[in-house]
Amino acid sequence: LVITFGAAGARIVLGGSTVLDQPAFPVTAIDTIGAGDAFIAGLAAGLLTGRSWSECGRMAAACGALAVTRSGVLDALPDPGEVAEFLCAYPPPMEAP
Repeated sequence: LVITFGAAGARIVLGGSTVLDQPAFPVTAIDTIGAGDAFIAGLAAGLLTGRSWSECGRMAAACGALAVTRSGVLDALPDPGEVAEFLCAYPPPMEAP
C-alpha cells in the first residue's frame, strides 16, 4: 500500500506490518498535477531494477519532487539522469549507531 501526502511525504506499507515513511524533498512547487504519477513511476522503476523498498521510496520521492518544479505533466516527468543527479544533491540521512 502506498499513500502520498504531497509535501508531507509518503507512507509505504509492506505486507501490513512493515511501514516505511518517506519524507518529501524540499522543493518549491510550481504545478502539482502529475506528482503522484511521477512518484509511482519512480517507485516502479526502482523496483524493476531490484532496489530495496527504502531506495525505491527515495527514488519515487525524487521523481515527484522534480515533477512539481515544472509545469505540465508529461514534460515534467524527469529522466533517470535527472533523478540520479537530484538524489546525489540530497544524500540519505545517516542512521544512528
